[in-house]
Amino acid sequence: VLEMSMPSSKDFIVPWSVPELLAKHCELNKESAENLSRLLDDQNTIPFICRYRTHLIGRLGASDVRRAHSVYNELKHLQSRISAVHSSIFKQGKLTPAINRSIISVETLEELEHLNAPFKQTAKRTLAERAVSDGLKPLADDIMKVDKAVNIETYINDSLATKGDVLSGLHNIIADDISKEAATLNCLRCFRFHTEIAIEVSKIANEESKSSKNKSNKYEEGKYQLYYNFLQKVHKIESYQILAINRGESCKILRVKITIPNIVRQRVHKVAMSRFQKARDVSYQIINTAAELAYRKFLQPLLVRLVKRDLLQKAREAAMRVFSKNLKSLLLTRPVSDSIIMGIDPGFKHGCKIAIISARNEVVATETVYMHGSGCEPRSSVCDKLSHLVKKYHCDLIALGNGTGCRETESLLSQFIERGVFHPMKVSFCVIAECGVSVYSVSDVASEELPDLAPNLRSAVSLARRLRDPLVELIKVEPRHLGVGMYQHDIPEARLNTALGSVVEECVSYVGLDVNNATQRLLANVAGIGAAKARKIVDWREKNGPFINRAQLLNVTGIGAKSYQQFAGFIRVRPSSCIQEDSTSSSEVVKTGRKRKLTEINSTINKRPKKTIAESLDANPLDQTSIHPESYDIAHNFLEHTGLTLNDIGSERLIRTVKTSVQEIVKLASKLDVDVAILQQLLDSLQQPLNYDIRAECSQPMFKHSVRSLDELHCGCTLTGRVENVVDFGAFVDIGVGVSGLIHVKHLRNISDHGRTLELGDRVEVVVDTIDKSRNRIGLVLRTSCNSLSGAN
Repeated sequence: VLEMSMPSSKDFIVPWSVPELLAKHCELNKESAENLSRLLDDQNTIPFICRYRTHLIGRLGASDVRRAHSVYNELKHLQSRISAVHSSIFKQGKLTPAINRSIISVETLEELEHLNAPFKQTAKRTLAERAVSDGLKPLADDIMKVDKAVNIETYINDSLATKGDVLSGLHNIIADDISKEAATLNCLRCFRFHTEIAIEVSKIANEESKSSKNKSNKYEEGKYQLYYNFLQKVHKIESYQILAINRGESCKILRVKITIPNIVRQRVHKVAMSRFQKARDVSYQIINTAAELAYRKFLQPLLVRLVKRDLLQKAREAAMRVFSKNLKSLLLTRPVSDSIIMGIDPGFKHGCKIAIISARNEVVATETVYMHGSGCEPRSSVCDKLSHLVKKYHCDLIALGNGTGCRETESLLSQFIERGVFHPMKVSFCVIAECGVSVYSVSDVASEELPDLAPNLRSAVSLARRLRDPLVELIKVEPRHLGVGMYQHDIPEARLNTALGSVVEECVSYVGLDVNNATQRLLANVAGIGAAKARKIVDWREKNGPFINRAQLLNVTGIGAKSYQQFAGFIRVRPSSCIQEDSTSSSEVVKTGRKRKLTEINSTINKRPKKTIAESLDANPLDQTSIHPESYDIAHNFLEHTGLTLNDIGSERLIRTVKTSVQEIVKLASKLDVDVAILQQLLDSLQQPLNYDIRAECSQPMFKHSVRSLDELHCGCTLTGRVENVVDFGAFVDIGVGVSGLIHVKHLRNISDHGRTLELGDRVEVVVDTIDKSRNRIGLVLRTSCNSLSGAN
């Protein structure tokens, strides 16, 4: 059919579907790929899909869905680009059946651009195009018909003065044709994963390095010493090695070469020549030479580009996976509530900036104390000032930034605690990562929140608030500034921001927000809301008073059924936040311009028909849970089946009943006529207390009362530490000596074999394996598979 008629640009349809290739690239079954593609087509958010549509996607995790979403976007772009290229070539009148076959068979942008290169409107023509303009195209076509005799001498003319000129032109035309054949490209695509393809790296000679525009200092060059004479098969190379080599190459320190084994050339040549086996001697010789030229000039460079693309894509995906996992662990760190916290941003010349925040997160005091350096205050003065602040405001926790002066401040605090300076307050301190604090302190957000404080004091406030509630404070900074990734600056910024923004959205959504207490910035990070809708929600709240139920959010301008569907399950409406102070009534709730006591609302909940509760303006206990409004009818049916009411939501009685029901969930799902996965999600929600916070199950900060130095360590000593970063080659652990130790990946295989992994924030027991003081490096080994490991979560 392709040979007989060529589709016009309007009639052209890409022959493969997005779900088809999505299933192939992400290793999904056909049904899950089709469902996921349809959900993404309908603009559903990742948190919504992972929480409320698990029955459609085969229980994929959020990280799997994020990767699939990225592949989905790439395939959509490729589909659009294929149509555009086909249309462009068709309009030029150059679309042949062979080119059409090749276009519809491509699976990557690199292959498509390889096909499209000769058809781009550029000033410089290719050698094949020049040969065609010299009139050699008919002769080349006759040669490729294999059974037709040809006479080369008849084509010698003024522009083609010799037989060699004619042969050269023919070789270029035929080589160009062979390099675009669908069969040849398919063969080449298979060899991208050949086990003998290797990457060879060497150091650029000093003379070349000096002449380059990007001059690197000795420190930068030293970081790449491992790769000065590096050779590895591409299927064995690690992701972090790829990114390190890529950075070294961009800094003009390393030279990179992809070596292709000779067997690839032989196989590709054999496929290219397969349709010319019956060619006459002269024709066969010309075609054979052209095939060699096609491989050397077009196909081998394309294969190298494909291999490099695959390596870099694999490495970037691994880096984003590591960054996303670490960011999620960091954002879900357990908050510290009901404590007065002192934040200290340490320093030398400009002193240590101190800020104290109350249990309600309000700044109650600020101070600058010069603890270190040549201009420091007397030790007794420092002691008196800190003691006065701690005792006056009843501080029991200190959040200490890990920047310049951290070790000296740690030592000083340890001495004060040991001497009982803060008695009767039992004070402990926690070292907080400063990454992104300086970015926040000079941002518009900080100026709006703390207009009366200088940027350096804002940093101290931010450190204290990071300890109080990491999620609330850290979302004020772009995720890439938080320092929990690996080579994140080598990933395209737009792609990185999209992936990390999705992680932030997932964390905020899963934690859940009380719509009456959440700030605009927090609301903007809930799946399906965004900045504009968050502003309108806050405006409505300020104008009309607190929301009484979720359904009332539909009254907000700009929120329709689709956006409400996406975020409703992640929003909570708690009774305590519905209460509005009034001079004549102590506990009343706003209801469309009228006021109604909360007790009256609760007493009428179970008297109303269940179908109208979500549509009314009465409080609904289900709005305090993670159950989605679309499942309220199922919840009512379950409560009716078990003889319970809405007033039992969150009670011990209901939780016991649910735990019993879970044991026979299949039978119960059949009785209620509902999918098992949907019922399971509903019962999981009903088992949780009304004030449930998923962060309660996550790691908590590690508090200290004393400090040790690197000189105190010796090989074999046992320490307790906290994982502060996880990368492909191991995990970095803060053991309290100012230098993080590394547990190499080879020492993590035992726990990974048991289905566990180390995550950022995990508390672990480690044994010091090696100490290199000259390079400030400490090697660690896990002492035991501690209960604190979160891989089983």
